[in-house]
Amino acid sequence: MPNGGPHDPLRIRDNRRFLIIVAALLGLVVVSILWLSIANGTLGRPAAWITLTVPLVLMVLAIRARLRTWPPETGRIDEFTSWAGLKPTRHLVSGSFGDRLQEYASPTLALRVVRDRGQWSVDVCDRDGRPDEWYDAALLRDLLDGGGSDVLAFPEQVAVVERGWKEIAGRFSADRRDESHARLAVLRKQRARRRILDPISVASAEADRQVTPGWTFLYIGVEGVVPAMGGIDPWKHKWRSLPSVKIVVPHTSYPTQRHDFRVYEFDGPSGPVQFAAGEYSNGVWGIFVPESNRSAETPLPLLDDAFRAVVRRWFAALAEHRGADACALLHHPNSHGITWTASAIRKVIADYGARDVTPPDSATGKPHSSLVALADGSGWSFDHDVPLDGAWSDLTAQFEFLRHGSDFAVVLHDLHVL
Repeated sequence: MPNGGPHDPLRIRDNRRFLIIVAALLGLVVVSILWLSIANGTLGRPAAWITLTVPLVLMVLAIRARLRTWPPETGRIDEFTSWAGLKPTRHLVSGSFGDRLQEYASPTLALRVVRDRGQWSVDVCDRDGRPDEWYDAALLRDLLDGGGSDVLAFPEQVAVVERGWKEIAGRFSADRRDESHARLAVLRKQRARRRILDPISVASAEADRQVTPGWTFLYIGVEGVVPAMGGIDPWKHKWRSLPSVKIVVPHTSYPTQRHDFRVYEFDGPSGPVQFAAGEYSNGVWGIFVPESNRSAETPLPLLDDAFRAVVRRWFAALAEHRGADACALLHHPNSHGITWTASAIRKVIADYGARDVTPPDSATGKPHSSLVALADGSGWSFDHDVPLDGAWSDLTAQFEFLRHGSDFAVVLHDLHVL
């Protein structure tokens, strides 16, 4: 019997109800089509047979997809449980997460295959001695062979149990049962201790990894415009991975953490742009550039576009009544020590005589903006008209983009009519 093939008993038991429902629906569809074809006198026409064939094809595809819900290794389990004298005793399916349970048992031992929230495992129980105590394949491997990885892929679990079944049975025989349970209890405690201490040792080992020299941090955040990359949104360009080139970088907030970033390049306005990028966590990207690339000042037009994009996001948040999000885009109080709040912004708009901020993409008229370098070299002043009540107004939002490492901090200096 092929491993995990269509005749796998474990799969057939799991899918019996599904097959009955599909067959019933198919029969209903076929009978309906036949009745309509006979009534309309079209039974002998090719279109009628094509119509009859479509449900059959769909049924085959549905059954094929359903049969694939069990991994191929389950076929091996059915084979070896057969010669090991284990018979199916319990079968459960949960519709919530697709969880499954299949148990086999002999008078002395039990084995179960479990799918719990997408993770497959194989466990063994000393049914004659401790029927409520289950041991996973990794623990049994430690008992038999003396140790190894605490986490095993499902095929490895199946191999451990299949290869060591006779010895497992011997370890749970009447004269060795108590010794085996005691040893397994010790192994389980040692594994729990490793899982507590491993993060500490892993963190220490991480800190010892050498950071690749010659690279400078540029950006951390979600996908979007990177002001320090000349206002370019790198995710709108096609990245070319440099083969076999990786660097080790630190996390900007957790310096002892190390991350492996790949090196890429894309075609920028002035030629190829080389950088290293990777995800620190889900959706949070880091970007590094070669130190030689950081010496050149960002072209003014690119800065203007980058700052404008930030300001328009701020307008859009206000237009959607997301005042908290708009304020979250502001990193520091202004030079007078004022921290802008949503209510303070609304009050300025009301005092101006307007009701609401308009989404910048739908405001009528032509907005005015200006970008000026601050005299002390600390950054840039960026003024932009505010879209109010459907049109660009003469109320001006005065922003400052202050240098902050390799990026810029956003500050709202004032809101007033110039």
